[in-house]
Amino acid sequence: MLLFSDDERLLEKLSQKGNPLARLDSVMNWEKFRPVLNRIFGNTNKKPANGGRPPYDYLMMFKILLLARLSFRRFVGCDDQKIPDAKTIWLYRERLIKSGKEQELFDCFYLTLAEEGLLAHKG
Repeated sequence: MLLFSDDERLLEKLSQKGNPLARLDSVMNWEKFRPVLNRIFGNTNKKPANGGRPPYDYLMMFKILLLARLSFRRFVGCDDQKIPDAKTIWLYRERLIKSGKEQELFDCFYLTLAEEGLLAHKG
């Protein structure tokens, strides 16, 4: 089994069980966020001819941030009161790097995945 494969089969199973994200999407009026996002991020009509890659849709990016936050909380098993702030996470990461043990930990992580028959793709 691949860790990030079989998307269609997984989506079908989630739909059968009542995917909470699909329910959220159906009840939320996402467009009400667009005016604020446009004010924050500026011109939504950037023309590729002017150079550079056009920006991603600001609403899509907002949804990604929401999903990342919800997934993070669920994965680490913490509620709002226990979520460390960005600086705490950064300091933890820096201390881990300075210890010289980060590669050992990630090797253990990938070995454990392999022992369970899972494969994490990089990228």
